[in-house]
Amino acid sequence: DQANALEGEDSVVFDDALTGQIMRVSDELMVNDPLIINGLGQNQLTIVRVFDEESDMNNTNLFVTDDDLTLNDITLTGVSADIDNLIDARGSESDDPKSKLTITRSQLDNSAAPASSFIRGVKSNFFDVDISESNLQNYNGNSFGYSNVSITRSNLQYARSSQIGISNSTLNLSASNVLNNRSSKGAIYVGSNNQINIDDTLFDGNSRGYYGGSAILIESNDASITIRNSSFLNSDQSIGAFNTYSFNDTSTLTFEIDNCVFDNHSSRALI
Repeated sequence: DQANALEGEDSVVFDDALTGQIMRVSDELMVNDPLIINGLGQNQLTIVRVFDEESDMNNTNLFVTDDDLTLNDITLTGVSADIDNLIDARGSESDDPKSKLTITRSQLDNSAAPASSFIRGVKSNFFDVDISESNLQNYNGNSFGYSNVSITRSNLQYARSSQIGISNSTLNLSASNVLNNRSSKGAIYVGSNNQINIDDTLFDGNSRGYYGGSAILIESNDASITIRNSSFLNSDQSIGAFNTYSFNDTSTLTFEIDNCVFDNHSSRALI
């Protein structure tokens, strides 16, 4: 609240004495003004969203932001099935330029939440999102709509739904690992009207629930997808690494694959 009350960009810095500590918050952290949060290192300071008798059960996120938010060197997690998102980035169509969510050297991890929970890591609409050198793991994936998303040098793993669900957006994924995700709609689910660029990325051990490509499901009216210098390994389902659907005869789907490796799939790599 103090940061929101001050005009201009604000910063939160933690004392070194908090190294290794867990900070438990019982309500949403609202960001309405540009904010930078500098932690003490991945797994060295954790912010946990909990629900207790003082919690507003209508507020089901950890962070909610409609302005620039930067998270450096910190871990975010949730321990309740009542949580929807660790970060809910809420822009609007009229935003020009878009606000930006930046996550660097951080970890989003819900391994302590109940297996029945449906917690997302990041949900963004009408936002720019830049994630680097981070671990995104053990939750129900990330959802991006009308957003420009860049993910580099990061690990996206152990999701119980699509690690990336994207529509009406641009995704640049590079120098990353997409590992051991299990989803009925692929580790990456591509909806309508997207520009997808993947480079130097490893997809390994991804599997599906009942349909969809183990690595990527493309279910799109219009999309342009370019994949270069990447490897798709060890998908353990019969549907293959990729699966593509087109809704109508006027759909435009452009698919370019260059210098990629496909190995150890139980079915054809492309369907």
